[in-house]
Amino acid sequence: MNRDLYFIKLMNQALTSLHPREAMRDAFNEIEKLGQQPGYEKGYRQFLEFMSLVDADEQAEQIDPEIWRRGIEEWLESTTQQATIPPMVLECDGEVLARLQVDEKRTAETVSGLTPGSYSLCLESGWVLWKGELSKADLIWRHAFPEEPLPLAAETEPASAKASREIGLLEGELVIKVTPGRSSGRMDIIYCG
Repeated sequence: MNRDLYFIKLMNQALTSLHPREAMRDAFNEIEKLGQQPGYEKGYRQFLEFMSLVDADEQAEQIDPEIWRRGIEEWLESTTQQATIPPMVLECDGEVLARLQVDEKRTAETVSGLTPGSYSLCLESGWVLWKGELSKADLIWRHAFPEEPLPLAAETEPASAKASREIGLLEGELVIKVTPGRSSGRMDIIYCG
């Protein structure tokens, strides 16, 4: 369960039960209990924000379940429209190579000069999005595509360059595209929304 949105799952379960009003009371108790545990702080703050936006209190018997359903749908739509991917950090062998930001306005970031090593792409908060080895077969053209000649510089624009690896993250919202070069490779981090 995603701890930042844990209350949505609990409320949805309650709303789809045979007795939604009673189930909502139980859901509110569980939301409150989990909200006091480490790791659920942000989710509990979002729950309180949600409650203020739908102008409700925790007296589930006073609220029609259909109002809750609409409130959840509207809140989810509004938060996904505002959501951006937080700043990220690309590291190789424990050293920071770049700080990156992608969103609706800046849809791609490129880091060049990559050599074989142990890479990680993390949010600035420390949450690891991807961790893995990039080898010569990923970053050096003659190792990645030994049967093909190295393309001319004009043919290697980020949009048209042949990738040795593509890695989808965050259910496809973010894509890492690794492209080999003559002596080093590059990584494009692309926001797909």
